[in-house]
Parts: sequence; C-alpha cells; structure tokens
Amino acid sequence: MSDAPGRPLQAAVETIALARDDLAWSIRVSREGVPRAAFDDVAVLPTASVGKILLLAEVARRIEREPSFAAVSLSKPTVEAVSEAGLWQYLASPALPVADLACLAAGLSDNLATNALMGHVGLDAVQSLARSFGLRETMLLDRVRVRRGPHDPPHLSVGRASDWCEIIDRVACGRLLSPAVSAMLRFWLAGNADCSMVAAAFDVDPLAHRQDEGDIALFNKTGSDAGTRADVGSVFCRDARVSYAAIVHWQGGGKEAETSALAGMRALGRAIRDDLSEHLDARP
Repeated sequence: MSDAPGRPLQAAVETIALARDDLAWSIRVSREGVPRAAFDDVAVLPTASVGKILLLAEVARRIEREPSFAAVSLSKPTVEAVSEAGLWQYLASPALPVADLACLAAGLSDNLATNALMGHVGLDAVQSLARSFGLRETMLLDRVRVRRGPHDPPHLSVGRASDWCEIIDRVACGRLLSPAVSAMLRFWLAGNADCSMVAAAFDVDPLAHRQDEGDIALFNKTGSDAGTRADVGSVFCRDARVSYAAIVHWQGGGKEAETSALAGMRALGRAIRDDLSEHLDARP
C-alpha cells in the first residue's frame, strides 16, 4: 500500500504473512472503508464458519421483510449430529425461534442452529443473496457436516479477504442491504464469544461485549477447521472505524503451524490497535 499513514500497519501485515512459508495468508484492513493494508487479499482460501455471515444476512433480510419470521420455531436437526461447536446440543429444548438460533449461530458458531436455519431458508437463497452483493468466489458452500465425502463441497465456505473486509465494513456502517439488516447483524455478531484471534488484542470481555467497552466496540465472526483459521470483524474506537479480514490456511505442520497461525492473528490485532493509537487511550 502506498498510503504513508498506513505504512507501519502494512509492514506489520507483511511480517506476519511472510514469517512461515507453510502458512498461506489473505489479509485486508480498511479504515473508514478505505484499504489501509493488505497481503494477497484476493487469494481464495477456506474460511470455515466465517461463511455463516451470509446465512445470517439472509435470515436478517427475511426478518426485516416479515418481522414475524423471527418467532418461527425450528426443530433441532436430527439427520446428522454436528456436535462440535455450539450450545444447542446441550439444551433440552427441541425447538427454538429463528431469532434465538441466529444468536447461537453468530455468538457460538452453533452448528445445529446453523443447519436448522440453512434447512429452512435454503442454501440457494443464501448463495443468491451473496451474488447480489457482488460475490462470486467468496461463498457459503454447504451445511455443516461431520465429515465431507467425495461428492460434498470440500469446505463449508471459502473467500477472499478483500471481499470479507468489504462485507463486514458494509455491515459496520449500515450499508449491507439496509440499516435494519446491518443492525441485526451487528447485534448478533457482537455476541461472538471467540475473541482468540485478531480480536484478542482489544481485551474485550468475550462473553459480554455487545456494549462499548471503554473506548472500544467490536463485532466479529471467526472460523476454525483443520488447517484453517479466519477472523473477520470491525472495531470502533471513538470516531474511527477499522474493518479487517484475516484468513490463514496450511497443510501439515501440525500443532506448530496452528500455534504460529494464531500468533500471527494476534499480532495483526496488535498492529491494528497500534494503528488506532491516536484514538485509543493507552491500556496496560
């Protein structure tokens, strides 16, 4: 990037992305919607549960069109027990309303909630909405599965950091479909309990950060799968807005590669925080 104020951030992004040859990174950071730093941000990489943002956008669109849709009760899927991420698998309730399932899918990346919503609205509708955003290769590809067979999409979702950063920034400033849809998405995503990646640098309470925490407000969606970590979000700091998308993918390398990937995510968060230093009171 040639923007002089962003050069330290760009240098930090390059250092993170080039630290290991076996980690493939796609990163973009924007400030007030203007790209500020990037690395290979048009590369298409697996993004795991980040693609659930597109499902949530379709759910929010339907609620705006017909508010009673939020109260429609959906049954817990029984076809396949996708029991990794989520809370619903431990709850006694066999059915929950759409609005509650959206909270679970956004806040805990709940796989059962995701599949219940997907089964009701349909993957075709989600993908059609994504294409209306101008997305072609950044896409939610499938429902959550315990295992993927040879005829299934190889990943839950894929995408470019450039696309995800633009989508999340449109949510942040109220321009994804409508202010009402964007507000619903911000509310749901602000409940995300996974602040282990880029968001770790901002020291928010992972279980309670829907409201501003001092100088900072944050919402994000993360994705984790074998060989994949992704974090897409927006940080508000006084009168500044930074949106980011960071995706890392690797094959092999085991725990060491995973540890390095997470360290890179957290280093990116610190670099973003440093870039916001003129807007942010120093914290210990």
